[in-house]
Amino acid sequence: IIEIYASIYVSKENQKKIIIGRSGSMIKKIGIESRLKLESIHSKQFYISLNVIVKENWKNNYTLLKEIGYID
Repeated sequence: IIEIYASIYVSKENQKKIIIGRSGSMIKKIGIESRLKLESIHSKQFYISLNVIVKENWKNNYTLLKEIGYID
């Protein structure tokens, strides 16, 4: 099993609520669909753990973008 631990960054608390969904239904759906897609592409089993992080103005934070691999 290949383990993936990923963070989803959002700018506002209400965006976090949307990503998580009622009783975690949306983030569960995101995780399941991601896992199934990876398994179909790679023919291996995957475990995916998703975390939603609220970081105001994260899109303009050069240090964070570099740290998470969005820019070189």
